[in-house]
Amino acid sequence: MTQDQELFELCKEVYKRFPEWKTGRHIWSMKRPVICKGDDFMDGMSFPLYTSDYLLEKLQSLMLIQLDNAAGRWRAEYSDNAGFSTAVYADTPLKALLKLVIALANAGVKL
Repeated sequence: MTQDQELFELCKEVYKRFPEWKTGRHIWSMKRPVICKGDDFMDGMSFPLYTSDYLLEKLQSLMLIQLDNAAGRWRAEYSDNAGFSTAVYADTPLKALLKLVIALANAGVKL
């Protein structure tokens, strides 16, 4: 498996903003995705590897993710009943969800 630096950085950023989110035993290290016991991290450069399923559970509000065929990118969009909305784009659904979580945290949306 090749390393995806963008995915690693996005997972790291989400972990910094939401350290209380537990993802089971999957982590992302600089070397490769691995399985660890409990919440142990192998080194200072390991962070939880979030999955699409996990993030979708955290984003139970009004959220949409779809492939933008014209642009060839994934769009993740969030809107609430108060009129706030935001959208992000990425090359994979997982990266789009991670970017959406970061954008919502930046906007002060309680997740």
